[in-house]
Amino acid sequence: MGETSSKRIGRLFLPALGLILVSLFFIRAAGSGPSPALQEKKPRDVPGLLREIHREVSEMKPYPGEGFVRGDFSLSDDDDDTYRRHHVGILVQNLEGSPVMTIRITRLEPTSRDPRIRLGREARTIVCRIGPDEVEITRSDYPPEELNALLADVLQAVL
Repeated sequence: MGETSSKRIGRLFLPALGLILVSLFFIRAAGSGPSPALQEKKPRDVPGLLREIHREVSEMKPYPGEGFVRGDFSLSDDDDDTYRRHHVGILVQNLEGSPVMTIRITRLEPTSRDPRIRLGREARTIVCRIGPDEVEITRSDYPPEELNALLADVLQAVL
């Protein structure tokens, strides 16, 4: 027995409507960003960013036989590390009873033979002491006005 036109329309219309609704959901979710509650918890100043980076890296366990924690991360324009712009090495150790964090950021440039192969060209360092009440930057190869945006990128890479 043949299908009526209303059944045929329903058979075609319902999956299309479902696809449209699911697409709208994902478009809305991708464009909305983090909820306001999460945005308020993110540190906005340099000491807050350093403290958050320290907290995240310190949660990693040290390798056997090492008395410090280290992590390696990449700064890139997307989640694909193939074309990363910078390598970030972070070392956290206790010196004289308080944690000291060293962040070394190396700029990477592609080779002429293969753009996926990147060589380190310039390395800069930030060293800070994390106290219970304050964060003291003991060395920075970056000007103070660049630190906020840079450390926000580093924190995003660590997360």
